Formats: sequence, C-alpha cells, structure tokens
Amino acid sequence: MFYYTAYGLTIQSDLRLPELVEVPAAQADVVFRTGLVSRRPPDGLQTGRCYHASAGECCLYWADAGLYQVKDGNEIVIEALESAHVQVIRLYLIGGMMALILQQRGLLVLHSSAVSIDGHGVCFVGDCGMGKSTTAATLHARGNPMVTDDIAAIDVRADGPILYPAFPQLKLCPDAAVSLGHTINNMPLAHPDEEKRAHRVAETFATRPVPLRRIHVLHDAPERAIVELPPRVAFMELLRNSYTARILSSVGAAPLHMDQCSRLAKSGHVTRLDRPRDLTRLSEMAQLIESDAIAAPVGA
Repeated sequence: MFYYTAYGLTIQSDLRLPELVEVPAAQADVVFRTGLVSRRPPDGLQTGRCYHASAGECCLYWADAGLYQVKDGNEIVIEALESAHVQVIRLYLIGGMMALILQQRGLLVLHSSAVSIDGHGVCFVGDCGMGKSTTAATLHARGNPMVTDDIAAIDVRADGPILYPAFPQLKLCPDAAVSLGHTINNMPLAHPDEEKRAHRVAETFATRPVPLRRIHVLHDAPERAIVELPPRVAFMELLRNSYTARILSSVGAAPLHMDQCSRLAKSGHVTRLDRPRDLTRLSEMAQLIESDAIAAPVGA
C-alpha cells in the first residue's frame, strides 16, 4: 500500500504513483484501489466516454487502459486491461479521474497550469496547444514555485478563492523543453504514444494552498498586454475551460459550478494575456506576468 498527497488530500493507493509526493501512512481522504467496477459498460462504448454519471458516482472507459469508477469524492476503483501500459493507467488516474474526485468534493476544477508568484496563485487557461504548461514552466524556471499542471482545483470561498497544489510534474512539448534548457533524452515520455515529456520538479514546488490572484486566458497577439475581462466574458471563459464540464449537468453539479464561475468572474481575477507565441520571448512575457501578479488585488 502506498500513501501520497495531492490537492490537499491524503491518498491511499494500491498502485505506485511516482508522479505524486509520497507521505507516511495516515488516514486517507481518497482511496485508489484495483478491482472490478460494479457498473458494466454498454456494448460498443467509445473510448474516453463516461457511461454512467450520478450525484455520487461516475464510470468511464478507455480502450487503452480499462474501466474507472469514481465514487463519493473519496474512492476510485480501477479495473485495468491486462494489455494496458501502467503509465497510461496512472495518467488517467491522476488526471481526469482525480478531476472528478475534486468536483465531487465541491471544488471548481479548471483545465489549467499554475505557479505561485509572491505567495499567490496565478493560473493559465486556454485551448490545447496554447502554451499553458510552457508558460508555467518558464515562470518556474525563474524561481516561482509550481502549483499544478493540467488540473487546477479552486475553492471559491467568501473571503477569497484558494488554489490547491497538485504534484511536482510538468508535461512539456520537446521544443518548449529545449528552449528552457532541458535535455530531451533525459526526460521520459508523458504518454507512450505522445511526444510530450515529463519534467519532475525537484524543488520550488508549492506544498500549501495559496490565495488565487490571477487567471490568465492565453491569447495570441503581436504585443504583450494583460487586459481585465468583463464579468460576462470572464464567466464564459471559466465555463469553457472547466474540466469535464459535460458531466456536471448529469451529476446535478451544474448550479454550484455556475455559481462558482459567476463569483470568480465578478472578482476581477480573470484577464486576457496577450502575447506573441514566440519561444525566444518567453522571458519578456514572464516579467509582465510577475509584475502584474505583484500589483494585482487579492481577495474576492
């Protein structure tokens, strides 16, 4: 049995999860266990689909991994295929399945990478390939602690939103990794069938929750600028970048999710980050983000 911490939770796992931070045995908030998933999928189910969703349970299937059952915000059952690569099983487990656990626990979950600047969380959202991980990795290389890559878990509180740290790993495209000074041959593949590389953050990782200061929506533009978004636009961006948003209405979580997005959109935290997509100008972009984070207001 293995014990880890991520997103402020203690995780007990049948599987070894080297991506996470290992901790001594303790009372678990969440259990990952191997076994048979009680709800069987229908014939002809497409890979990556949720085939059952209710207030306390979601069941999903991947053709290259197997079945996952996420229950009550505290348990994930993994029924892996014999042919599945253990790295792929882990990838879905600590990715989309963990996002569902966090949603079941009432948190707002965004598809986002984030760092801590001046002790406050700064998130980056945008379409796939817009450079969320690259932006976070650039700021981390400048000494800003990493908070999360891919999944941002936010507690939208009355006294201000809180961002929870995930685990110390970034996934980078080869060209971005090289531009940041990494040696590709020393970086394992994040997925056996993809080109992204896993970068273990050896130090400067945020180990405690941090107040959220900014959510930057990445936007291609010829010049660098940070523009505060009107609440209506900010609300739509938060909805668009929410993790597993299609499941929320099926499980009865849509009203809470809409309220969380609305409150955050009205807080002034959400901006558009204009920047040229140029790896040679990452340092300039990072300086702008750091200056804004230090000057930006804190709180709801």
